[in-house]
Amino acid sequence: MESRIQDYREHPGLNQSLLKALLKGGVKAFKAQQQQDNTDLFYEEKSHIIYGNGVDTLITMGEEYFHQKYYAASVNKPSAAIMSIVQQTLENAKIKYGSLEALLEEAPQLSDHIQLIYDSCELHQYFMNRRKDNWEQDTRPASIVKEGFYYWKELIESAGKQILTPEENEIIFAVYKSLTSHPVTREFFELSEGVELKFQEPIYFTFRGHSCKMLPDWYIVNHNAKTVQPFDLKTTRNAAVNFLWDVKNYRYDFQAAWYTIGFKETYLRLGYTVLPFKFMVETTERDAQGQPCVFTCSPDMLSFATHGRPKMYEHFKPEGYTDVTDAVDKEHLVYSVPVVKEVLGVNQALDLYEWHLENGFETDRIIIENQNQFIMSYDELLFVK
Repeated sequence: MESRIQDYREHPGLNQSLLKALLKGGVKAFKAQQQQDNTDLFYEEKSHIIYGNGVDTLITMGEEYFHQKYYAASVNKPSAAIMSIVQQTLENAKIKYGSLEALLEEAPQLSDHIQLIYDSCELHQYFMNRRKDNWEQDTRPASIVKEGFYYWKELIESAGKQILTPEENEIIFAVYKSLTSHPVTREFFELSEGVELKFQEPIYFTFRGHSCKMLPDWYIVNHNAKTVQPFDLKTTRNAAVNFLWDVKNYRYDFQAAWYTIGFKETYLRLGYTVLPFKFMVETTERDAQGQPCVFTCSPDMLSFATHGRPKMYEHFKPEGYTDVTDAVDKEHLVYSVPVVKEVLGVNQALDLYEWHLENGFETDRIIIENQNQFIMSYDELLFVK
């Protein structure tokens, strides 16, 4: 399985994360996503990814594999910056001594690596107001040793596994228990003969002439009914029932549309029907757990996320002009307020990607085509062209 996922990551095909980054953040976000380098830290953890991947692993691979991949720590982690500095210090120390075994033999403590810690502080721009030119006089490494001592110890003992705090470990198992015991979500994992649950199987397909790929967490293939049911697990800090906010904020609808396209390109020619995409959702907030929800994407959501939706306006003349200056043509003044927000879908993302393939990825299309000039209204950015 690990080699299969590694092959997927190395495959040059387009995926939904790349296109979504281009759509939301422009060429800078696109390049960062390509390089998997969207952070200034050497190492970074995101709690929602830790929770989601942990629950995924438990459900798809079982507890034995989970414990091979994850290490349950006895103490909480330090700050993100200190974690990153300690991680980088360990990696550089292993290079310096030739191996982890040699490091543990000659310099096993974090305090044995003050100069490497100093170098990492420099790269992280860590508390530069306390910086000294001489690493031996700099006080930052001592504070890293104090705050990161236990994390260093856990890194060595974990032997490359993902470290979980006691709270993270508890939340992951609580979400897992909720999803596999609640009757609404449990049925997804109770399979009959002729029904197959596929776990993290890469799918490669061609769409609009582009080589594309996707890595669904899981999907159900019913060989009896000739159907494919794609679904994805999401964890949220909000109550599960409020998942629509997450969908709009993180553009999970775009993910659903991309996966639906991939499944159709793969399975329709085999005579299977692809059912509407579903999200299985549980909160990571302990006092709100136990009521996981299943959300099915409606046809209009999948259509908008694929083909886009234009914004719609309401036009009206304001009553009274007390706040309008004499410079405004009061007789012809009309307010245009967007009442339906524009949605950019997969096709718009591919249009933008294709434009940049022709014109380069140095400057955003919106800047070039509008020659750096825009008109602002109260509700939106308008274009000169």
